[in-house]
Amino acid sequence: AQLIPARVEALRGTAVRMVAAASYLDCTLVVSQAGEVFSWGDGSTGLLGHGDVRDVALPKRIAALHEVQISAIAVGSEHALALSYSHAVFSWGL
Repeated sequence: AQLIPARVEALRGTAVRMVAAASYLDCTLVVSQAGEVFSWGDGSTGLLGHGDVRDVALPKRIAALHEVQISAIAVGSEHALALSYSHAVFSWGL
């Protein structure tokens, strides 16, 4: 835990377009200007999108979206949504 704002060093060099955080779980998703999606935090509900329920300490690119350029993301209490530039919607989590 940290009590003051600090740069997310693992994203240094990544131009970030959007950040979304879950209100129920400790997890964060980020969309880069290139349309890549990264996630980290509590993986217990599959919300991170890595195909398992393991926690991830540092931002990790979501491999299942590797060939899709994402323009926006939203995070619910136990699921996430991503909107691609081609207007396809992707959903994951419980």
